[in-house]
Amino acid sequence: MPLLQKLTLNFCAFALLPLLLFGSIDYALSVDHLKKTAMSQLLSITEIQRQRLHKHIAEQQLRLSMIARHPKLQRAVHEAQQQGGAKLADVDTLLLNAFATLADIKEALIYDRQGILISSPLRRGNPSPAADRLHPQPTLGFDHLNQLEIRVDNPILYQGNPIGSFRLLIDASELLNIFTDYSGMGETGESLLVQTNAAGELTALHPLRHDSDEQHSRKLVNASFSKQQPEAYDVLDYRGTAVLAAGQLIPELNLGIIVKRDNQEILGPLTTMLARLNMFIIGVAVVGALMAARAAMAIYRPIAKLTQTAEKIRQGDLSQRANSDGHDEIATLGKAVNAMLDQLICDNARLEEAVALRTGEAQAARLHAEETSRLQGEFLANMSHEVRTPLNGILGIADLLKRSANSDQEQEYLQIIQNSGQSLLTIIDDILELSKANAGRLKLENKNFSLREELRELLQQARETAHHQGLEFHTEFDKQLPDTLCGDAPRLCQVLKQLLGNALKFTHSGSIHLRISWQQTQHAQDGQLTLQLQDSGIGIAKQKQAQIFAPFVQVDGGSTRRYGGTGLGLSITAQLVALMRGDIHVDSREQQGSTFTVKLPMKRASSAAHIYPGKAKHKANRRFKPLETTPTPHRTTNLSELLPPNRGNTVGRSRYANETAIALSLPDTVSTAPASLPEEADTMILDEQRLRDITRNKPALITNISQLFIDELPDMRASINSALQQGNREALAQTTHRMKSALGNFACADFYREFTELEMRATSSDVTLEQWSSEWQHIEGKVEQLLQELKDMADL
Repeated sequence: MPLLQKLTLNFCAFALLPLLLFGSIDYALSVDHLKKTAMSQLLSITEIQRQRLHKHIAEQQLRLSMIARHPKLQRAVHEAQQQGGAKLADVDTLLLNAFATLADIKEALIYDRQGILISSPLRRGNPSPAADRLHPQPTLGFDHLNQLEIRVDNPILYQGNPIGSFRLLIDASELLNIFTDYSGMGETGESLLVQTNAAGELTALHPLRHDSDEQHSRKLVNASFSKQQPEAYDVLDYRGTAVLAAGQLIPELNLGIIVKRDNQEILGPLTTMLARLNMFIIGVAVVGALMAARAAMAIYRPIAKLTQTAEKIRQGDLSQRANSDGHDEIATLGKAVNAMLDQLICDNARLEEAVALRTGEAQAARLHAEETSRLQGEFLANMSHEVRTPLNGILGIADLLKRSANSDQEQEYLQIIQNSGQSLLTIIDDILELSKANAGRLKLENKNFSLREELRELLQQARETAHHQGLEFHTEFDKQLPDTLCGDAPRLCQVLKQLLGNALKFTHSGSIHLRISWQQTQHAQDGQLTLQLQDSGIGIAKQKQAQIFAPFVQVDGGSTRRYGGTGLGLSITAQLVALMRGDIHVDSREQQGSTFTVKLPMKRASSAAHIYPGKAKHKANRRFKPLETTPTPHRTTNLSELLPPNRGNTVGRSRYANETAIALSLPDTVSTAPASLPEEADTMILDEQRLRDITRNKPALITNISQLFIDELPDMRASINSALQQGNREALAQTTHRMKSALGNFACADFYREFTELEMRATSSDVTLEQWSSEWQHIEGKVEQLLQELKDMADL
């Protein structure tokens, strides 16, 4: 809204608001006063009419009482009951003489003590009413012609003893005149004599002033009256008109009186006054608007000129100057604006010089920072590899020494070396991954893979760790999850591995629940993969949840001391998720657990075939020939995981482990999982390239490792058969794991997965030992094939 309109409206409001406020208050007070005055008048009328009603009834009752006590009538009634005949005529004659001058008497009835009618001299052809009990109070009712009448009963005594009853029926026209006389009640005032039935309905006993309808048993007024509440304001009458009403009940007569008057008539004088007030307010509003517009213009004109000047200055025209003539506040503001313009021109000149100087310095600093960052990244990557290579050798030798150590103290020292080395290796791997992410060198693969197969070993390791910590571990796969997806399986496993590691680290009791679900999008091949990991661990404070994905950040300083770690894992995870165009979110409460949710866009693979390409089958009796090799790139995995676990503790096992560890401690190492198979054939069990990689293609070392495996194979088979015969599932799983670890050095990926499944099924309650034995016999044939291929390669 323009300033001129605002000023005008404000001035008008200040001028009119007090008038409207005081006018409204005066009107409300006047309405209240008129209503109270009118209600006082209505209450007075009800009281006057009640007194007149009682007076009229009392007169009729007195009249009947005087006649009933007349000695001649008492004697005549007594003799008529005793003798009958002529004496009855005497009763009629007496009654006719008594009522000769009373025109409103409709009928006089005399009953004996048994209620039998003995005289009715004024009967005019209408049937006499039947005798009933005496009513001590007069009552009103309608006769057979629907005419209102007053019935008055009185006992007849003779010498102090009751000999009958006397009933007088009187025309009520004079009584109704009390309520149909509207003089002094204005044009809408009305007085109603009503009768109440058992249901509480009101019936008017006379015609209504504003309605010719004879049906008077209706909702006369939508209000109830009592001694405590004789008033009713702003209620509706039988016409639906708002009225003020006053009511008074007469219980002894079963009657009531209602006096009402229309609100419109009561407030008529005030309506006239309100119309005059409105005209006055309109006149004041017009005059006030004119005066407000003139006052607003006097303020608005110089402000508008100053605004135009400021707009031109904003557009860059610094030659403009504001009007500073006069001595008021606006002139003072114009002088201040002109002074600021002069200062701004000077400041701009100095600023341009400073910007030119700082721009050159900033450009040089940026180039220097970029070069420094590049050198730091290269140094960090190189140092990470250089430190990790000897560290892998340390871990391998420590594992070999631990298997041959005899005393508990030596075992403890070597375990410390292993734990420290593994922690250091993890930190180095995290730093290397972070440096790649910051440098934008993380690349994604786009291959078909089976999610269940890729996660099988990871979930099994997490389940074993959770069981060792006394935790429950649950995995839930969505039924709609496709068998084959297309994407980067290693990076997906890396994300889940980091989240599982955090959950296991910070959960002391309770459970860990992993849900993997799939949501299809509109496109047939596209969808969203959701990983939701819920734990009952220590939780994260709400104000710190946004910080956990930043590098080198943990919930508090004590976390590093109690749980270890550098705080890089979740940062790397977040960058991997962002690289895969996904989203990661945490919902956590302190001491109640955390829920990490990862949502990744994925594609459903068109076919599940050729997820893991096979190897070429070697020819029979093939002899070993050295191959030309290239350095194998370093990978960020703990090499001690390639060693078979220390179970069985036999002499042959130690020899095998020693030779294997020597091979694994060489500088160029590989990851713990079996290598991907080259696309040559699909029937070979031996992974020849993997064996050459871990031995650096040294024939003597290949021969020694092969011979150790061949020597230990009968012992491992015997252990499996013995566990089967004893039905010991735990021993069966341990021995199978021992053979799987040995096979991990030269078996292809498919055969290694088969052995992993066989190990998991050894302790599954859904698989019987007979079924497991059948599967073992099938795999044992492949072990024989692997044994032959190993002999061919090592020339044994």
